[in-house]
Parts: sequence; structure tokens; C-alpha cells
Amino acid sequence: MKVLVLENSRLYQKTLRELLQEVGCSADCVGSGEEGLELLDSNDYSLIIAGQNIFDDSGSAFIEYCRQHADHCPILLLTSEPNETLLNNARSAGIKDIFPKANLGQLRDSIHYYI
Repeated sequence: MKVLVLENSRLYQKTLRELLQEVGCSADCVGSGEEGLELLDSNDYSLIIAGQNIFDDSGSAFIEYCRQHADHCPILLLTSEPNETLLNNARSAGIKDIFPKANLGQLRDSIHYYI
């Protein structure tokens, strides 16, 4: 299984890559929606994991593109600061699940569920 990770923190990219390898997945890690679009066009992903920065301008374009061209691929959102506005925006954008960055165990369980 191949997973696309959109996360602007290199530390979390490394952490997520290691977590995904533990569960038998390979990961492509990028720091923006724009970079994600480039990879999405040339790869077939089973899952997308995105940091809350996905809601910047390039991230919004990425989410819209996913809804039009890769609707089969669930998107999971990682956040360090969950708040009601972010949760509402994520749900209305089609994000499947939202996780605090500090709870990687819950994320691991969800990865198993979606792949």
C-alpha cells in the first residue's frame, strides 16, 4: 500500500514514514498541497494523511482535486490544535478522520482500518 503524506514538519514526516513502514506501507512525504498534486497525478495512493496546513491555498486546491479525481482515496487530518472551526472545515471538505498529532496510536489504528 502506498500513502501520500502532506505535512510541513520534517520531524512529523519522518515519524509518519516510520509509522507507515511499521504497518507495511510505503510513503511519499511532501510539505504542501502543490507538491501533493504533482505526486497524485503520477501515483496511485491508498490513503492520504495531511497536516492541518492542508487548509492553506495550495492545500484547498489539493482537497478539491482529490474530490474530483481520487475520491476513492480517504484523507486523514493531523492537527496539533483541534478546534471547532477546523473540525467543521475538515468534515465539509470530505476529510474522513481527524487526529491529534500526539496520538499516533489512534492514527495507527485508523491506518489499519482504511487500508
